Amino acid sequence: MFETPIAIETLIATIVAGGSIGAAAFSVLAYRDTRPKAPARTVEEIVRDAPYEGLANIVKIAKP
Repeated sequence: MFETPIAIETLIATIVAGGSIGAAAFSVLAYRDTRPKAPARTVEEIVRDAPYEGLANIVKIAKP
């Protein structure tokens, strides 16, 4: 009926090129960072949650 004038070499080259592009795209997706980002903390939160008891021998800390 309908004849397609595409050569077998062109077909194979297209399949190989498509597979290479697909593999590159999937490898980029696999190596991207998917971990959730830690929320930004303020200086007040960091100071409030700091382990001051571990600094007793290094820094003199005034107790309120």
